[in-house]
Amino acid sequence: MPSATIHRSTRRSKPAITALTAVLLLVATLSACGAADSSESTPQSPPQPKAAPAAQRVVAGQALTVRTSPLTGVPTRPGTLARPVLTVKIENSVDARPQAGLEAADLVVEELVEGGITRFAAMFQSRVPDHVGPVRSVRNVDASLAGPTHGLFAYSGGAGHVLGIVGRAPVQQLAPGQAGNAYYRSSARRAATGSTFQARPAKVCRAFQAA
Repeated sequence: MPSATIHRSTRRSKPAITALTAVLLLVATLSACGAADSSESTPQSPPQPKAAPAAQRVVAGQALTVRTSPLTGVPTRPGTLARPVLTVKIENSVDARPQAGLEAADLVVEELVEGGITRFAAMFQSRVPDHVGPVRSVRNVDASLAGPTHGLFAYSGGAGHVLGIVGRAPVQQLAPGQAGNAYYRSSARRAATGSTFQARPAKVCRAFQAA
């Protein structure tokens, strides 16, 4: 009896398993179809354009009133950028410090000259100090530093072959003997550095305009 019972139960369970398997397959198929229909029926949103970087956004009313200064990298009014850049060659020995006017420069380039000492090429555009100095002589490299500004270049003199190189740079140049009272001598500076020339940038610019 137990073996017969087990035998009958086994024979009867095969159709049940087959039926259950078929039901499960049908449910899975219907679910897959439903998911496909759902994805097909839901409209896909077009990709949204990315927001422009802040640097590319234009603020209404400022497009023509503010530009970026090539010397400072900060927003500057076009009227200021229309001024010629004035580059002044300035002493940087220990005795020459503190120099006059450097804090007003838009850009200061320190260049190595003979004997391991350095001098400054100070560029002024947005602000013009009352005095700049001590003003020193030019070197060959100044043609490459001041030239790209296409502005004005003030210095105290230089060797003949150096003046020839700098003279071919696309800048206007006026030495102290050509600029009237735009340059002046300082006895105090002479005692400390051997350099007597100081410059009045505003008068230097006016001297360039009159030249």
